[in-house]
Amino acid sequence: MIRSRTIALVTTSLAMLASVAGVRAAMSADADHVWLLGRPFGAACAFRQRFGVPCPNCGMSRSFVIAAHGNFAEAAALNPAGPLLLAGIIAAALMLLGAAAPTKNKTVLRWLLPSVLVYAAIYVAVLIGHWLMAIF
Repeated sequence: MIRSRTIALVTTSLAMLASVAGVRAAMSADADHVWLLGRPFGAACAFRQRFGVPCPNCGMSRSFVIAAHGNFAEAAALNPAGPLLLAGIIAAALMLLGAAAPTKNKTVLRWLLPSVLVYAAIYVAVLIGHWLMAIF
């Protein structure tokens, strides 16, 4: 019998991977714009409009979409947290699938939370580091 936890892990993992595939299929971007199904997508950064400096997430949409299409160098130039976010989503989805595997080895479950916490710290450091470099 499949336990409800296994179903939840697999469903969440597949939803994460499907969202990345959906971004790749439905969106495109260049250094200045993002398009959803061929139409311009997005709005001006309210933080930048209000304070005159970019926010930590400036360039993130473009960076993530470009990374989803496989151009990591261009994505990292816009915002290095974009490719890191993509890698984190894929890694988390694979770890969830590993945690759902029918095995007695609980190594994946044991490392899941510490891995996510370390990733989150690295992600925030990259995001804030990029932001500080952009404003100074």
